[in-house]
Amino acid sequence: MGCGINRGRTYPTPPALMIETLQYRLHMLLNLTVSVDTKLNDRTYATAQFAIQNRMAIDMSLASTGGVCAMVGPTCCTYIPNNSSESIEDSLQSLLLAEKGGL
Repeated sequence: MGCGINRGRTYPTPPALMIETLQYRLHMLLNLTVSVDTKLNDRTYATAQFAIQNRMAIDMSLASTGGVCAMVGPTCCTYIPNNSSESIEDSLQSLLLAEKGGL
């Protein structure tokens, strides 16, 4: 199927137009996904920092009675793993590469 011609102008045929529309929408989706992932990564890091700072302040306030873990008991959380930030960053870099047409 070729292109339609109308008064000397060439217009894409419907399948070509559909592909172009899908390509545009995919590009927009990638842009939005990168934006959301970047903001979520920043927010996750900030929330972890907030939790650690609050925990330190509460531990200092409760130091005379043994701290937070003495009050909470065996379920006391003493470590927050940060193993997701690298995988999130890797995924974000892959999305950025895809956005630039590198995938």
